[in-house]
This record gives sequence, C-alpha cells and structure tokens, in this order.
Amino acid sequence: MIEIYRPGRESAGFGDAAAEIAARTEELGGPYVLKPADALDSKFGPVVVFEFTAQFKGRARNCLGFARAFNHPLLQIAGWYCKADAEVVDRRTLSCALEGLSLLAAASDPEVQQLFADAEQKRKFCESRTVDAAP
Repeated sequence: MIEIYRPGRESAGFGDAAAEIAARTEELGGPYVLKPADALDSKFGPVVVFEFTAQFKGRARNCLGFARAFNHPLLQIAGWYCKADAEVVDRRTLSCALEGLSLLAAASDPEVQQLFADAEQKRKFCESRTVDAAP
C-alpha cells in the first residue's frame, strides 16, 4: 500500500515516521511493534523504514513500513509492504516500487509537479532478475 498525501488546511505537517507508519498498519490489524531498519535510498531521497510482523488469519506476515515527508511542498509518501507469510521481505521490491512512482496529474499544483520532476532526474532503474538456463 502506497499513499501519497498532500494535506490542505487540516494539517501543518506530519508526525514522526514511526507514528505515520503505525497509523497505516491499523488496516492490517495493528498497530504493531515497529523495529527500525536501514533507510532506503530512493529518487525521493532517504525513506525511513521499519520492520514489523502483522497477523493475518492467524498467520504471521513479515512487513516493511515506510515514510518520506517533504516540507515544500507539504507532501508525504508512506505505506507498507508485506509478504504473504513469514518469509523475508525483499527490500529491492519496495525500492523498485518507490522508484517507479510517477505523477500522472497535478496540473493545479506546480510544486508537486516540480517535486516529481526533480525526483525523476535521480531515478535508478531497477534491474530485472533473470534466470540463466543451461542446455
């Protein structure tokens, strides 16, 4: 789940990353205990990451929660990514999802347009994983 939030007058800023991530885990049955993990380097700059384990239908699911806030323009990219079970979450998958984010429409908001245009200049293209087969 990735949320891009541009508040109006209802908010002057965002909480700390842990609080923002915890709030988003409620739809997974949380909040859960968040364990700080290494930040992801992305085209948007460093993204704060936390690991957590969610419970779904009695099974543990390993997850990563993430958040990146901007002050100008006031905008936040946040969310979570979970595996279907207790296997290790591949951080590259989350990183590639963030790298692939693009802006489709924000004609009335030139600051958001500029944020995404600047980020696109820093984009790292994810490598596809290929399997070599031997005859």
